[in-house]
Amino acid sequence: MRSPRPLVVVLSIVVAAVLTGCMPSTAPASSSGDPVGTWGSVGDRTPYLTLEADGVLSGKDGCNGLGGTWSQEDASAPVEFHDVFMTLMYCDGVDQWLNAGQSAIVDGDTIFVLDEGGKTVGSLDRQ
Repeated sequence: MRSPRPLVVVLSIVVAAVLTGCMPSTAPASSSGDPVGTWGSVGDRTPYLTLEADGVLSGKDGCNGLGGTWSQEDASAPVEFHDVFMTLMYCDGVDQWLNAGQSAIVDGDTIFVLDEGGKTVGSLDRQ
C-alpha cells in the first residue's frame, strides 16, 4: 500500500503558499503605484523585497538573502531588477520563487514579481 505522505507534503506547501500570499496571480499590464518600500513580511521564513528610493534592492526569499539595484523608466513602466545576487544556502521547504525575479509590476499595494519571460512568479503586499 502506498503512503499518502507525498500528497500531504505537496498540499501543505500549496496551503502555506496561499496563506502567505505567494501564489502567482496575473499581473496587470502596467504599473500603478510607488515601488519604493518593503513588500512582504520581514521574517525568518517569509519572502520580502525592499526597494529603496536610491535604487537599492534587498530582500530575502525566506531563506537566502538577495541584493542588487532597480530602476523604472516612468510610473507606468515595469520595475527592472539589475545585478541581482543571492546567497545559496539550502533551506528545506522554502519556495525560492523570488530567485526567478527579473522585473515587477506595482498594482497599488501589491507588487507582482515577473520572470525573464514576463510571467508572474509571485506577489507580495506592501508592508
